[in-house]
Amino acid sequence: RPAAFWRPPLGAHGNCSTEWAEANSGEADSSTMADEDSELHKLRREVLKLRQENALLSGRTQVLKEGLLLRFREQVLSLNWKQRFFDLRVEGDGAVLRCFEVRGGRKEAVHGEPRMTVRLSEEVEILRESRADSPGRRTRHGEPEHCFQIKLPQGAGPTKILRLGATSEDEALAWVEAISTACEGTAKDPKDGPKLRRVNSRDVPSGPPKLSKANDTSALRPVHTRIQDSVLTSEDGGIPECNVVGIVNLSVTVMVLIHFRLIYENVNKHGLVLDTFRVVGSSVLRPGNIQCSLCFLSLPLIALSSLGVELLASKGYSSDAVSTSFQILMCTLCLAVPVAVIRDTRASPPVGGTLLFAATVLFLKLVSFAHVNWALRKQFRQRGRAKKDDDADATGGEIQAVPDSKYPANLGLKDLVMFIAYPTLVYQTDYPRTDVIRKRWLAKRFGELLVCVALISIIAEQFVVPTLKRSAMPVMSLDIVGITVAILKLAVPNVYLWLFMFYALFHLWLNILAELTYFGDRLFYKEWWNATKLEDYWRFWNLPVHNWLVKHIFLPVLNSGFGKQTAVFMTFLVSAIFHELLVSVPCHTLRLWAFLGMMAQLPLVGLTAAIDKKLKGSQLGNVVFWISFCIVGQPLCVLLYFAEV
Repeated sequence: RPAAFWRPPLGAHGNCSTEWAEANSGEADSSTMADEDSELHKLRREVLKLRQENALLSGRTQVLKEGLLLRFREQVLSLNWKQRFFDLRVEGDGAVLRCFEVRGGRKEAVHGEPRMTVRLSEEVEILRESRADSPGRRTRHGEPEHCFQIKLPQGAGPTKILRLGATSEDEALAWVEAISTACEGTAKDPKDGPKLRRVNSRDVPSGPPKLSKANDTSALRPVHTRIQDSVLTSEDGGIPECNVVGIVNLSVTVMVLIHFRLIYENVNKHGLVLDTFRVVGSSVLRPGNIQCSLCFLSLPLIALSSLGVELLASKGYSSDAVSTSFQILMCTLCLAVPVAVIRDTRASPPVGGTLLFAATVLFLKLVSFAHVNWALRKQFRQRGRAKKDDDADATGGEIQAVPDSKYPANLGLKDLVMFIAYPTLVYQTDYPRTDVIRKRWLAKRFGELLVCVALISIIAEQFVVPTLKRSAMPVMSLDIVGITVAILKLAVPNVYLWLFMFYALFHLWLNILAELTYFGDRLFYKEWWNATKLEDYWRFWNLPVHNWLVKHIFLPVLNSGFGKQTAVFMTFLVSAIFHELLVSVPCHTLRLWAFLGMMAQLPLVGLTAAIDKKLKGSQLGNVVFWISFCIVGQPLCVLLYFAEV
């Protein structure tokens, strides 16, 4: 074994027997190293043979080592490291290395179906990557610092090179040692054991090894010398191991050309219809919009009234029933007044939509503010009763502050103003905070926000509005073919509008607010675009609203004694009502299309859940989500409402 590869004591990692560790500890004399290595190999082979016999007799396997590792895979769009659960075990016919997908935790990974199984033999070659020659080299994004490779012989597994990474050098060495032990136990001679050598990570190939150049140049040189699979074959059901960057480049090039053709056809047909400033100016200067502006400026008065109600309740001047009634009245006025102003003034959809959106956000915040403070008031009254003295009645029922509590000290004007400014809808007495405002980072986000708003305006005016104007007649006459054509024409610009809107609102604007207010928890969304179940989409794409619905609708319904299905139905019902409110009021029409579209999500949730359960790992549910939501659902809803407007 080359001296460059240092083998640690096997017992130090807790994965091999102490006899092997004691045998390794005596390899200090170079003159006897070869003999001791031979004896060590015999001992390992005997132990492994005993384990194989035991596994064969008992019908069970014995695990040599298990744990989490990072596996390198060439994905379609990138080169990624994925966390996987591996176990190295001895079976009746030899040693195997199995790979599991990590879903939900370690136990689920262990009991799941293996994504890959590798048979280990003496032909395995183990390469320990080293950065000793390049200490200053920076790793790629997500690439672990402690990596090793397993070169497999033909037929040992679905891949030829298995590149793995560990969280520490000791863990990587422990895995290399355990795999080496399993491979050496299958060899008849120590010289036939696995080859171990260090390589520099920059020289490690990311794909299968290149074939050596043949010396025979005659016509008798054989061409087909081994059993091989096609390049695009993937035996483990995943993405092929081959590099498909060229195909990705072709797809992107074709997509760009198609979009240029669509832009040319649109401009050639409709001309340049961009007139953002005129549209915004006419909307703002429209009669009745002044009343909407005054209504917008008066919304903080409702928040101050809600704070006053809570202060009176905290002093014991009003009962829970009275304070709750006043809070319901304040929240109702927060929505009723803007709706009445919009309907009375016939405000333009942009102005009315902005006012109603702001009022809805304030409504959700005030509901959370009242609900949480009601729970705090109830909790601290119970604690206060336990600590009352005999003369506690002299306080007149006023709530006394409990030590280490923030109630009622949290009922301050500054606390309320900060809560309204925070990019969250859920009230609590404390939030994670940051220390500084990154001015350069903030300037970049503002610039990106301006670009996104400009792109949204261009797409809406140049591509969406002309299509809607030409599609009003087919919708009114119920021309199915015309409606289908209009939906297909709106599908592509609608997807872009949706993505730009999401990025501008949930990533840029909420992060800007968080940066300005030192708000620390900035998880406003998760990877909703990968959702294979519609339920996951609704849980991931809008976390502020999701957190509000869970805390103030879903959990209270469960706590009232109803089942989970009822709680889910009530959650979707409330969400559907607000969707209809935010669309129908600014458009001055009531057709319940948004409400019905939201309630139609319930059967789709069950359908995509059944698909995901039946076809584990399938992306069919994700395709159903994109088609039903962005390709068909949203364009159809826009067509129906525009025809009424």
